[in-house]
Amino acid sequence: MKTARFIVACCISIGSLSPIGTSAADDPVPKFEKFLLAAKDATNEGTLVYLNQHKQAWAKRRFSANDVKFDVKKTDSLVNPILGLVTLSLVTEQTDLYPTEEEAAASVVFEPKFSTRYRVSLTYSYKDAKWSFSKGTYESFAPFMKGKTFDLSEEKIRNEPTATPTAALMYWLPK
Repeated sequence: MKTARFIVACCISIGSLSPIGTSAADDPVPKFEKFLLAAKDATNEGTLVYLNQHKQAWAKRRFSANDVKFDVKKTDSLVNPILGLVTLSLVTEQTDLYPTEEEAAASVVFEPKFSTRYRVSLTYSYKDAKWSFSKGTYESFAPFMKGKTFDLSEEKIRNEPTATPTAALMYWLPK
C-alpha cells in the first residue's frame, strides 16, 4: 500500500512540473493568440483619412483582415526554436479622392471606389518570452499586379506607413 501511494505521489509531482525556466505565463501559444486577435481587431477597427501620395489627394480607407489562420511550431533551430506562422486575407478599400484632408474627414458616407485583396503570410519567432516579426510575403489580386508576390520586412512595413498593404500590416508588428 505504501508503494502505491509513493508511486501516485511521484506521478502527481512529476506531472505538475513545468520545463525548467518556463511557466504557464511563458506559454507562447496564448500570447500569440492574444497578439493576433488584437492585430485583427485593430486592422478591422475603422476608417482612416490619409494622403494618397501617388495622387497627392486625400481619401478615406479601411482595412479588413479575414480568414486568419495560424500555427505555432517548434523547430530544431537554436536561434529561433519556436515559430508562429500566420496567413490571412486582407482587403483594402478607398473612397474617392478629396482636395483637402478636411473634406475627406467630413465625408460621412464611405463609398468604396477602389478595392484590392491581398493574400498575406507572416512569420514570427518567439525568444526570451516575446514574439517578434521575422518576415512575410503578400500577393496582390489587383488586375495590374495579379499573381505577383512581394517580400515584407519589418523595415519595409515601418518605412511605408501609408502604402497598401503595409499600412494595414503595421498592426501586425509586435510592440
